[in-house]
Amino acid sequence: MNPNPIITGGLALGDFVFNNRFLDIYQITISTEVTLKFDLSANGLDTRLLLVEVNADQSLGQLSLENDDNGAGTNSTIEASLLPGIYWIGVTSFSPNASGSYRVDTSVVLP
Repeated sequence: MNPNPIITGGLALGDFVFNNRFLDIYQITISTEVTLKFDLSANGLDTRLLLVEVNADQSLGQLSLENDDNGAGTNSTIEASLLPGIYWIGVTSFSPNASGSYRVDTSVVLP
């Protein structure tokens, strides 16, 4: 994984729907154990961030972490030590059917 990627996107009609909320999914592959911090921010959108591990057989694992408002205001933050593997980052909202643009900043947390 690129150590400092920025993902920009938007929740809108036509996205996946999860619990009556629009959902965008991004796959990341971790090759060595690392601690990453994901900061999800949006203007006018109460964000919710999900992190799901994908099993070796490509089935979904358990929801590793989720966060609603640990970032500034209504933004979301997850910091996690991740073992090598495949993970999905899910970007959604707290409120049903909410839409708007967002940004996910990912950074490596140094020991």
